[in-house]
Amino acid sequence: MDGPVGTGFSYSETLDGYIMDDYKFVAQAYEFLQKWLTEHPQYQENQLYVGGDSYSGIPIPMIVQQIVIGIEAGDVPLINLRGYILGNPVTDSYTDMNARVPYAHRLTLISDQLFKAANTSCNGNFVNINSSNYDCSSDVDAISALTNDINLVHILEPYCSNAIPEPNEDVDSVRRYLSEKSSPSLWCRVNPSTLSLKQIVYHFI
Repeated sequence: MDGPVGTGFSYSETLDGYIMDDYKFVAQAYEFLQKWLTEHPQYQENQLYVGGDSYSGIPIPMIVQQIVIGIEAGDVPLINLRGYILGNPVTDSYTDMNARVPYAHRLTLISDQLFKAANTSCNGNFVNINSSNYDCSSDVDAISALTNDINLVHILEPYCSNAIPEPNEDVDSVRRYLSEKSSPSLWCRVNPSTLSLKQIVYHFI
């Protein structure tokens, strides 16, 4: 299932249908599952595992929770939920951003000395930095200088420019940007999340 509306092959026949938030998406996903199983009763006894990656770390647990609520309420058709899986999921901005510093240290992107200094000066909090804490700000700036040009999706791959213009972006400006930059490596890949940020895959097993 491509969701929310606008990702993959999903679309709305009205502009209002594209106005979306996580709660609305969860309700629509649950409604879809109910209707799909009603239309395809031969799959009702199959085990259901719900999976997603990246931003799906937010709506997938909500969808699973809604399924559990429906099961407990006796909603028909009964969904044979057996589990869910998340790959590299978004959790919350503080947890995700704060984890980048020890992650960079474990991958030797920053030195032991800098990591120890930052951990001490920032007290393990690299996100909500007190502006008066000069040592912490300085250490975080040094870490950023060392990691800003690294591909966060895969540190062993080159940092590739996105050649796909945004909906309201001037195509000529994108061409000019690409021509001014050095040519990307031949093995650059387009990040699939560029095409579908919140594409969620459901497997009926």
